Amino acid sequence: MKLESLVGTPRIEVIKSSVISTNSLPGVCAEIGVYKGGTAQIIAENTQKKLYLCDTFTGLPYWDSAIDGNAHKVGSFSRITEEEHGKFLFYISKKSNIRLCKGIFPEETGKFLEDEIFSFVHLDVDSYLSYINCLNFFYTRIVPGGIIIFDDYNASTCPGAKVAVDEFFSDKPEKIIPTAECQAMIIKL
Repeated sequence: MKLESLVGTPRIEVIKSSVISTNSLPGVCAEIGVYKGGTAQIIAENTQKKLYLCDTFTGLPYWDSAIDGNAHKVGSFSRITEEEHGKFLFYISKKSNIRLCKGIFPEETGKFLEDEIFSFVHLDVDSYLSYINCLNFFYTRIVPGGIIIFDDYNASTCPGAKVAVDEFFSDKPEKIIPTAECQAMIIKL
């Protein structure tokens, strides 16, 4: 069963190869911003590690048009059909390594991940504030050689994502690596 994704094939290939390249590292995997589950499925199919999937499942919790633009708003990405939701829940019910966390990250769901270290993190959270919150949570918890992927880094519809990532890493040793389409990543030093 193939779950739907808004992420194009080039970005999916980067996610897949990054997960595979971090499988030998200590730590678990996480995706923040699951939506219909397409990229979650790619991650799950390429690792045996525990995988945390975090989403509000009610759309974007934050959106400030002054920094994030006008392409989206609070609640965008909340539309998911009953069939899509059912396919996603059926898929994850068959995978013993998946932990589903529903709520705003990290305010409501970070507590489920706070004692973990991470080898791979996929962030698809669109807004400035969500990226800052995720980076503040994950940066100290990602192992050397671990990868964080930023799905929206160069997306014209999510300008706050690039602002947040650039701002966060401005005083860090890691370099932001553009990958496919609008995506970028860092490898933790």
